Amino acid sequence: MHTSARLSRATLKRPLIVCCLFFFACVLHAEEPSKGTIVSPVVVKLQNPPSQKTVTASSTKEANEKPSEREMVNLTKILAVIAILTLLGFSWQLWQTQQSSEQGLRAYVGIVPRPKEENKTTAEIFKITIINCGHTPAYHLSTLFSWRQLPGQYTPWPKSEPYQIFGNAISSVMTLVPQHEAVIEIPFGPTQNGIPFVNFLASAIKGEITLYFYGTIKYQDVFKKWHETDFCFMLEPGTPNRMRVCDHHNDST
Repeated sequence: MHTSARLSRATLKRPLIVCCLFFFACVLHAEEPSKGTIVSPVVVKLQNPPSQKTVTASSTKEANEKPSEREMVNLTKILAVIAILTLLGFSWQLWQTQQSSEQGLRAYVGIVPRPKEENKTTAEIFKITIINCGHTPAYHLSTLFSWRQLPGQYTPWPKSEPYQIFGNAISSVMTLVPQHEAVIEIPFGPTQNGIPFVNFLASAIKGEITLYFYGTIKYQDVFKKWHETDFCFMLEPGTPNRMRVCDHHNDST
């Protein structure tokens, strides 16, 4: 009887111990982290905000640096403008010097103021004496020539009418050296209506008409620039070969 009671008590104690052990294991398993997971704490570092003095000093430094940069940029612009103006001024002076040198050295072809009896004109050929008054030769001289009659004696040229030159340029002299003269001879030829020029010359000698001889001399200087010299003469009445230099159309470039 006693033996059976002991066995029943032992039998009851075993399940109770097992239950306690299982409960204790569950508690321990719940407190441990899951396998493969590492829990690390997050560290937050707090810094003190900058003081008012630090902010003011930084702002002052930036304000001092910005004007300095602006001044450098403005100074660079001013220097660039000064350099450009200096270059333009130097170029202008160089151009002026070059022009002055060319003006002083170039050829100048003009009409020789001969006495009236030496500026002779025959019934078929017009003669005019030119001279190079410059310091360098004149090249490729050519002459454009024409004449015109106006009714009456000493009739002035109409101011409103241009000097129209008919015909092509006639080659005169290939080269005219400085301080030398040349005589240009130009044949009159027949007029447009076929009347010989000698008939108009006879009328001009009688004073019935006024004859004008005019034209342009073209030439090239040593600097490869072209120039023109205009001329205009009027035949004196009563003589076949005396010419008067007119006050108009006697220009040069």
